[in-house]
This record gives sequence, structure tokens and C-alpha cells, in this order.
Amino acid sequence: MINFSKTAFFTICSANYIPTAKILLDGLKENTVNDIFLIVCDGKRDNLNKYFVNSDVNIIYAEDLEIENFKDFAFRYSILELNTAIKPFVFNYLINRGFEKIFYFDPDISIENSLNDFEDILEEYDAVVTPHLLSPFTDNEKPNLDDITNSGIYNLGFLGLSSNNTEIFLQWWMQKCKYYCYSDIENNLFTDQKFCNYLPSFIEKTKIYHRTDANIAYWNLHEREIEKKENRYFCNSKPVIFFHFSGLVSDDNFKFKYISKHESRFKSNVSEGLKEKIDEYLTDLSGNTREFKKLKINESYSFNKVDDIFLDKFTRSYIKEIEKRNLFINMNQIDKKWFFEDSDELQGYLGIKRYLLGIYFGRKDLQDNFDITTDNGYVAFLGWLSNEISIGNIKEEIKDLIPKKIVDENKISFFKKALIIFLVRLSNKFPFFFRHPRLINIKLSLKKVLFSNLQQQTDQEKVRLFQPINDKNLLNKDGINIFGYFGENTGVAGGAKLMISMLQELSYKISRNIVNIKDNSFISKSDQNQKVWNISLFHINADQMQNVVRGLDPYYLSNYKIGYWAWELERFPSEYLKSGKYLNDLWVPSQFIADSIERSCNFIPKVIPHPVKKHTEGTHNIDKRFNLYDKFFLTGAMDLNSYVDRKNPFAILDSFLLACSDNSFKKDAALILKLSGNFKKMKTVQKIMAFKEKHDLDIRIIDEILTDKEMDGLRNITDVFISLHRSEGFGLNLIENMSAGNIVIGTNYSGNKQFMNKDNSLLVDFKLIPVKENQYPHWKGQFWADPSIEDAAKKILWSYKNINKSNKIAEAGKRFVMDNFSIEKISQEVFKAIQSIK
Repeated sequence: MINFSKTAFFTICSANYIPTAKILLDGLKENTVNDIFLIVCDGKRDNLNKYFVNSDVNIIYAEDLEIENFKDFAFRYSILELNTAIKPFVFNYLINRGFEKIFYFDPDISIENSLNDFEDILEEYDAVVTPHLLSPFTDNEKPNLDDITNSGIYNLGFLGLSSNNTEIFLQWWMQKCKYYCYSDIENNLFTDQKFCNYLPSFIEKTKIYHRTDANIAYWNLHEREIEKKENRYFCNSKPVIFFHFSGLVSDDNFKFKYISKHESRFKSNVSEGLKEKIDEYLTDLSGNTREFKKLKINESYSFNKVDDIFLDKFTRSYIKEIEKRNLFINMNQIDKKWFFEDSDELQGYLGIKRYLLGIYFGRKDLQDNFDITTDNGYVAFLGWLSNEISIGNIKEEIKDLIPKKIVDENKISFFKKALIIFLVRLSNKFPFFFRHPRLINIKLSLKKVLFSNLQQQTDQEKVRLFQPINDKNLLNKDGINIFGYFGENTGVAGGAKLMISMLQELSYKISRNIVNIKDNSFISKSDQNQKVWNISLFHINADQMQNVVRGLDPYYLSNYKIGYWAWELERFPSEYLKSGKYLNDLWVPSQFIADSIERSCNFIPKVIPHPVKKHTEGTHNIDKRFNLYDKFFLTGAMDLNSYVDRKNPFAILDSFLLACSDNSFKKDAALILKLSGNFKKMKTVQKIMAFKEKHDLDIRIIDEILTDKEMDGLRNITDVFISLHRSEGFGLNLIENMSAGNIVIGTNYSGNKQFMNKDNSLLVDFKLIPVKENQYPHWKGQFWADPSIEDAAKKILWSYKNINKSNKIAEAGKRFVMDNFSIEKISQEVFKAIQSIK
């Protein structure tokens, strides 16, 4: 190539982005007489020249740039990373061909005016770059200064370099982009861009472009006013040189939706002038896309297959992990089988298939939850992997990589899981289907087959669990002996008190027995003269029945004994089930717990939900006592004596912070955190207050014990109650707030599904994650929910901005609870259960 102009402009994109790039290229053609290059970071395409017919664009494919070991780049990088990694090599390529001024533009840029100003700058300077910002943000929207810091001071959607005095920088930049051009904020990397923070240091004569007429994008609109005059666009009264439509969002018909998928500051709220420009841009993009499709140009990414080797995010994740440890490998030695063979590169992971390690290292949550260098951690990881394959999240072929011994131990696990998923969906859609008496035996048989690998009891123990009494003389039903942690402030104790309310509603005579929560073998009567009835109800922790039996007077041992158990995970511990040999029947407050027990012992408990007492009106002086006035109150509960990872209370803080990115919400809203318990209270309060101060949030802490009426008052002040639990056995706080007429936001998982649905509450999306060691008793092999902070924040804001609609949902929730969970209603279930004793 003989170069006469000495100036070149170029962009880089893969085939799928060519219709977008054509807008840029057409703009360049109109505004410069210099050479224009399209670097196609993809395999070679037939008909691409026809798409640019009558165009002066020079098309060069990435593989023709003479980059040493280019195949390594394709193995290493994703489509985004590879498009940015070759950028310094293109600068070098063009300099080697005699160009003295080279300018790069991202393909999603629209040129509006002459580019002579930039060419003139490189007469005096050796580099020109545009910073993301010229002034700080004044709100908490996205992006914020942390986001800009993480991605780089300068936006590399535009860069101009001279052939003078840039060689040292280019050689360094090329070396960095060869091995470290990852989009990995957590490890302080952001493609090619962040390296250029050093540009003004490495190239002394660097022009930092401070005018507002160029690189106008979502990240700097707070300092730029766009208007249209006489068919020209102006920014802060100066003619625009170019716009940068990074992340622009449109619908399927190319109609404008949001300024960028990467921001929350403006969304669709842009000036009329900018809106008109966007509409023009999308019209051009629509036309370009139609022409592109007419030529039937293949837009799939070619570099996901190199030398017949299929590459994806997991293969690249494995390569990245190797190179992160400075264990660089010869890519030419990789063949079709390599990723599916045992790793021999990584110490501690020998014998594990490379592709499986790619999955593992590609996700931080997997690394946080599974230590696959241990046998237990590896088996648990394979269990997660099997589940993901069975539900279609990971491709089916990967199951062949799971070690044969695991497959042999679970020959029908895939069938079981598919059937379980089907049955769970059937049960959710028709909740009373399997509760029909004629179908109970079928359900028992299915449970026995599907969960046979979870049965931990011996045959002898199974026979002895929950056996009925044959002596009918013992079944006088006039009264009930109830055992519970009366006087304690726990969920189990609260449930026992509610049970007494129902028994009183039914006019049963009651003998109350107080179990010492610290030592369950210590039992005292509330009245020394109380009668011993033939039926005893034990409202205690499931694992404590053996201790309670030790403290029982002999005449209770021949009673008909009913347990009332709670549990919060999907599989009930087999160790706890041993308490069943002391009982004749079992009640539980939710179907979630019933299913958990059935999975473990093939016994169907009776579901007797907790009832809700009638809610009193008024604030009961709570507003005056805690100065709770004139705010939109979001309330959450934090039980310091419970397992904090299960309750997940700090997720409420994160979702409130995210919702406060909306300025009007931040101004009007306050978060109330009701604390109970004393474990590490001071440290917890300090942590909350530090969070409050750091983010300038209105957070109120109530850490005093409130009476029942005062709790009613707090609910009456609340606008929205939120629980982002990972799992609940039932969820008394949730249902009590529904009964108060509050809109309730809760994780769409576990026992609260007994009373929460899409019509009466706002359910938060989640993904299942493994329970980690020390997060909860009997954690091994268990999963629970990880609720989405983003979805929770959206639902908080929706409640705030749609008062009438949210009130209708709250009213529906209140009606549903009062119709189905009142003391009068649930007491009838208790009556039926007692009368069914034979």
C-alpha cells in the first residue's frame, strides 16, 4: 500500500456489529478525505464487499494484521475482549505502513462534523484522548465515580496517536493486551481501556481533550446540553463533532427505549434534540440491518471455533486461570479433546476435567461455595453441576465429564431430578392435587423412589417413627397438654402461644408446661394443680424431643404425643428425625416443611399453619416514641439470635441503597430496622450506622422489645415490609404485615409461599446457591435462595411510584390472610387433626 494521505481512521467490530459500524463509516466518509479502515475481528465473510459497494472503506480481517500467535488471542478472549485486544496492534500495523496520524473510533459512534480539529491537534501533540468526565456527578445514579474509576479515566471509544514518540507506549500496550485484556473489574482489569490511564505519563505530549463537543455519551450527559438548530446538532452551544451511543437500547422495531443499558441517570429522559438524533440513528441502523440481512451474511462469531476446537466462556475461563497463575501454555498443543481431559497444569486440581474447572473458575459464587480441592467440596460441586444440567442451564454433553464413580452412584439421578421438577411444578399449580386421600399412597411411593438416596434411617428406626397408639381408652379429647418455650421471644415460642389461642378458640381445656429452652429436660407446670390430659402437643425444637422425654413425668409417656416442628431447609436432617420415635403424629406450619420431612423419612406430616391474630388499629405511640413521621417507611426485621445468613438482613440495606439511586425516593423514604436478640448487637449496630453515614441514607434502628400492640403500631406506620431471606419455615413477620394491610416484598422461595403469591404480594427473584459451612446446621448438600438485590430494589421503587396499584395488592394480601389464616379458620384445621386421632 502506497500511502499519500498520511492520516488513517479505523474501527473494529465483529460481523454482528457491521450494520452499526456502517453508520460510523458513512459519517467518516462524509467528513474526511483520508483513508478509512474497517478491521473485521471475525472470520472472513462472503458478500461483505458487496455490503460496502461504492465505498472507499478498506476492509482488513484481524487474522491478516500479522499479529504474532493470533490464534492465542481467539483461545483467550471473548468477543468483546478480542475486539479491544487487537486495537494497539492495528495502530502499530498502520504506522508500519507509513501513516503518521491514526484515529480509532468505536463502531457505535456517529460523526457529525469535520475531524480536522483532531488532525490539527496531532500536529502539535503525539496523542489525543477524551476523559469520561469533565465534572463530578452530583447524585447516586449509575454510573458513579467508582464505576468510572473501575473502567478507566479515559474513554477508549476514541483515541488519536501520532507515529512520533509513541513506540514505547504502543509496545507496552500491545504486550498488556496480548495477555491481560480481560473484562474483569474485580481483578482491576477492563479490556484495553484501563491501561490508558498511563497514556499521559508514557507519552509526554498527550492532549487531554476538554471540550464538550466530542464523545458525547451517557456517562457525560450531566454536563452536556444537546439541541438541534437548522439541521445541525449542538452541545453547550458548540457544533457536535461526534456522539457515542454506547449501550443504546431500542425495541425490536428500532424504536428508542433507553439511552444506555449501562446507566440509570437518564434512561429515556433525554432532551428533545438528543431524542431526535437518536431516532435518526436508529432509522439508519434499521435500514443497514435490512440490507445486511438481504445479503445473507453470516453474523455468528467465527472465533468460537478455531482449528475445529469449540471455544466458549468456560474454555476461555480455564485458559485465563492458567495464565493468571503465570502458567502460560502453548496453544498449538491444544486439540479437540484437550478441554475434556484431566487437568495437569493446576496444582490442587489434578484429575479434574479442564472444562469443569473452566465452569468453576468462571463463576466467583461457585468458588465461594465449593472448595473443590477437598473430596466433599468436589462432590458437592458435581451435585450442583448435575442439577444445572438437568434443568437445562448447562449443556447436556457435560454430564459425560462427571467422574464415572459419581455417575455409577446416581444412575437415575437425571431422571429423578427431571421428574421432581415436573412434580414440583404440578404441585405448585395444583397445590391440593397430591393431598387428595386417594393419591397419598401414590405420593408416598413417588417420594420413596425419588428420594431413596436421602433415606438415612435404618429399617428399624423407620418402623418406629410416628407410630399411632392402638389403645383407644387413652384418647379422651377434652383437653390438651401443651409443651413449649413460654416466656421466650423466639419463633417457636411465638408459635406455641398462637396454638394456645386456637385451642382456646375451640374451647379445649389446656394444661401448659414450660420447657426450659437452655435445657429441655427441665419442665415446669404453669399450674401445679393442672390436669394431665390424654393428648400432648410438643411445640419445641425438633432435635430436643429426646431431652424433653427425660424430663417428662411417667404418666405423660403413655399419652398420644404430637410434635409441632419447624425447619428452614429443603431436606430435614435425618438425625432430628430420630425424635419421631417418641411421637405418634407430627404437625408442621407449612407445606415447605412437610415436603422437607417427606424427602427424608417418607412420612407425611399434617400441615397446620400459624394463624394471624386480628390486627389492632392506631400507632400505639410508636410514632412519637421513635419520631416516625412524614416518610415512606420501608421496614425490615433483623433477629440477631437467629442464623444471620439465613435471614440475610444486610441484603435489605443493599436493596434500599440501590433504590435510593432514585433521588425522589431517597428524599421521601426511610428504612426502619427492627432488631431483636443481643448476639453481637453493638457490632451490628455500628455496621449499620457506618453504612448509613457512608451512603447518606435515612435509616432508623429500633432495638427495644416492643409489646404486641406496639408491634401492631409499627406495622401500621409501615408502607412496605421487606424480607430477603434465603429460606423461611413459615415467615410470621411477613404474614403479620400482610394482615396489617402492608405491601409485602419477600423472596419467592420456601415457607412464605404458603401465603404469598403474585396476586397478594411482591415476590423477589432468586437463584439457588449451596449453603456453606457454619451458615446453618446440617448444611452439607443443602441449597437455599440468593435473592436478587436488583429485583428487590425495582419492587421497592415500584411500590413507591405506584401507590394505587400497590395498595390494591396490599388489600388483596390482607383479604387472603384474614380469609385463610385467621385464628377462627386455622383452629378448624386443628380441630380436624385432633378429631382424626383414632
